[in-house]
Amino acid sequence: MSFAATFRSLRDFISISILIKQVSQSLNDARGSTVEYRSLVKELDTLDIVVLQVSQACHAYLSGSQAHVLGEMASGITGQLQADIKDLKDHIEKYKSTLGSDSVSRIRGAIGRLRWLSEKEAFGKFREKFSSHKISLNLVLAVASLNTLRVNQVQTLAATNQ
Repeated sequence: MSFAATFRSLRDFISISILIKQVSQSLNDARGSTVEYRSLVKELDTLDIVVLQVSQACHAYLSGSQAHVLGEMASGITGQLQADIKDLKDHIEKYKSTLGSDSVSRIRGAIGRLRWLSEKEAFGKFREKFSSHKISLNLVLAVASLNTLRVNQVQTLAATNQ
């Protein structure tokens, strides 16, 4: 079975997965040990898994008009997801120079780390956005699974009736 969308869709899924890994690694490198940062990293890791599952389901199992509709839904969700991940990456980049061990000065580094720690609310909002995207993608995955199950049932019934 083939997927109705273009090859670009697969590249989008892969680029989102790469972005998720980069942002997750940046958060780990920043040593954000508070609960907010760890939960954001966990959310990104599970989101990465869901993105890859949706990509696999859309490209491997679906065909026809259902695939086109699900592909469009997934494309819209992943477009917004990609924009949100880039926003988070840009947000993290602001603090990169002050969070590393090669900070310009101790005072500037300490001020930057304090600003980083004060960003809990912003990171909570990012986590909420990513959670929403994950729920939406899980819905696409569930519909794709149901569609695949329906197709398999029809094929099985047709085979047993012959």
